[in-house]
Amino acid sequence: MLQNLDDQIRDCMQRARECAERANGVVDPKERAEWLMLQARYVKLVRRIAEAKRDREQDEQATRQAGRRSPKCFQSRQMSLNGSSDAAV
Repeated sequence: MLQNLDDQIRDCMQRARECAERANGVVDPKERAEWLMLQARYVKLVRRIAEAKRDREQDEQATRQAGRRSPKCFQSRQMSLNGSSDAAV
């Protein structure tokens, strides 16, 4: 899942670069401004995707840490809820 976010980030950064290149090749100031605005939107999207990735990583880390700190009786119950073949409490 996180790899998919990395792919999205790379794709958006590539599109932002393409917008900047197009903006540099345009004479009309209005069209140039539109390309630069689109570039800024892609950069903003990259930031939002990166934030989502960081949040997801933090959630996964917290979940792993919570699992390690759970008493044995809760871990057994958690395993049975996750479809493990271990006996439930």
